[in-house]
Amino acid sequence: MPPRIAWYALGGGLGHLNRALAVLRHLRPLVPDAGVLLLTSAAYPHLAMSAGVPVMRVPGAAEAAQFPKGAVGALVAAILERLAPLDLLVVDTFADGLHLELTPAVLGLAARRALVWREGGVDPEGSPAWPHYDAVIAPTPTSARADARPVGWVLTRRPDEALTRADARRALGLPAAADRPLVLGMHAGEPGEVMGFFEHVMAGAARLDRPHDLRLATPLPLPGPEWAGRPELVYPYPAAEVLPAADLLVCGAGYNSAAEAAAFGVRTLFRPFARSHDDQATRATGHVFGAFDAPAVVAAAIAAALDAPAPAPADPATTDGARTAARLLVDLLRS
Repeated sequence: MPPRIAWYALGGGLGHLNRALAVLRHLRPLVPDAGVLLLTSAAYPHLAMSAGVPVMRVPGAAEAAQFPKGAVGALVAAILERLAPLDLLVVDTFADGLHLELTPAVLGLAARRALVWREGGVDPEGSPAWPHYDAVIAPTPTSARADARPVGWVLTRRPDEALTRADARRALGLPAAADRPLVLGMHAGEPGEVMGFFEHVMAGAARLDRPHDLRLATPLPLPGPEWAGRPELVYPYPAAEVLPAADLLVCGAGYNSAAEAAAFGVRTLFRPFARSHDDQATRATGHVFGAFDAPAVVAAAIAAALDAPAPAPADPATTDGARTAARLLVDLLRS
């Protein structure tokens, strides 16, 4: 009987879904007969559908507030119960579930269980579910915990898989040859948050004291007539494919953005976002601006970041976490 795999990727942003799709891209060819279902609360289930990954979306954090307390967690538990028996359950970040629904009994619906544990957001101490995982994978080059195996950065695309600089510029609607720097704003979250961030970046870029190009990348077209047809807006996925075109990346300081910036060695201006389970400020090293900074302050931050030397790309040995994690999961599935 073909193996049955469920992947739990609930969370407030796109990072959980990104990691799932990055690993599944390498895992599915290794077990082509496996049945896979991805559970997400991200606003971008179409990204999984376009990758050919079966996906089910449950209400996100903002939407869950409209339901009785515990309703979304009960829904997820019921879905897993209907999928049982499972050969493998993979959980991203939240060992006990985002809504504490991953009890030992629910985890027991799967023969094997793996946790992709992103450090910095969830404390494993006192977690009832933690001891029930057969493997804990850290999507980082190192891990502070002896029981979490580090695999390197889990990237949607490694630098050697991205477009060339010329092709990336063409994909963004720019000439292949650069005659002025490209400022690339990148964000994925709730549409209102994305629009607010892009408006902040545009206001700063408008005051920049030098010629430049501006592109704003997000995976989903933004609502409202004011955003329709704007030449700055682009919708690449995965956005890492076009990073070689960027002379400056302006983004939040989530796991994916920080890891991709380091892997590609691109100048970065961070704007940390407040998250309940992720302290983005700890990743926002170097050039940073805040949520309430005036456009002139943002413009000065953009100029300073553009003038800084480009950082060296990360060691390629640390950027193949998606492939390494996939192999570990297949070994676990077959054990």
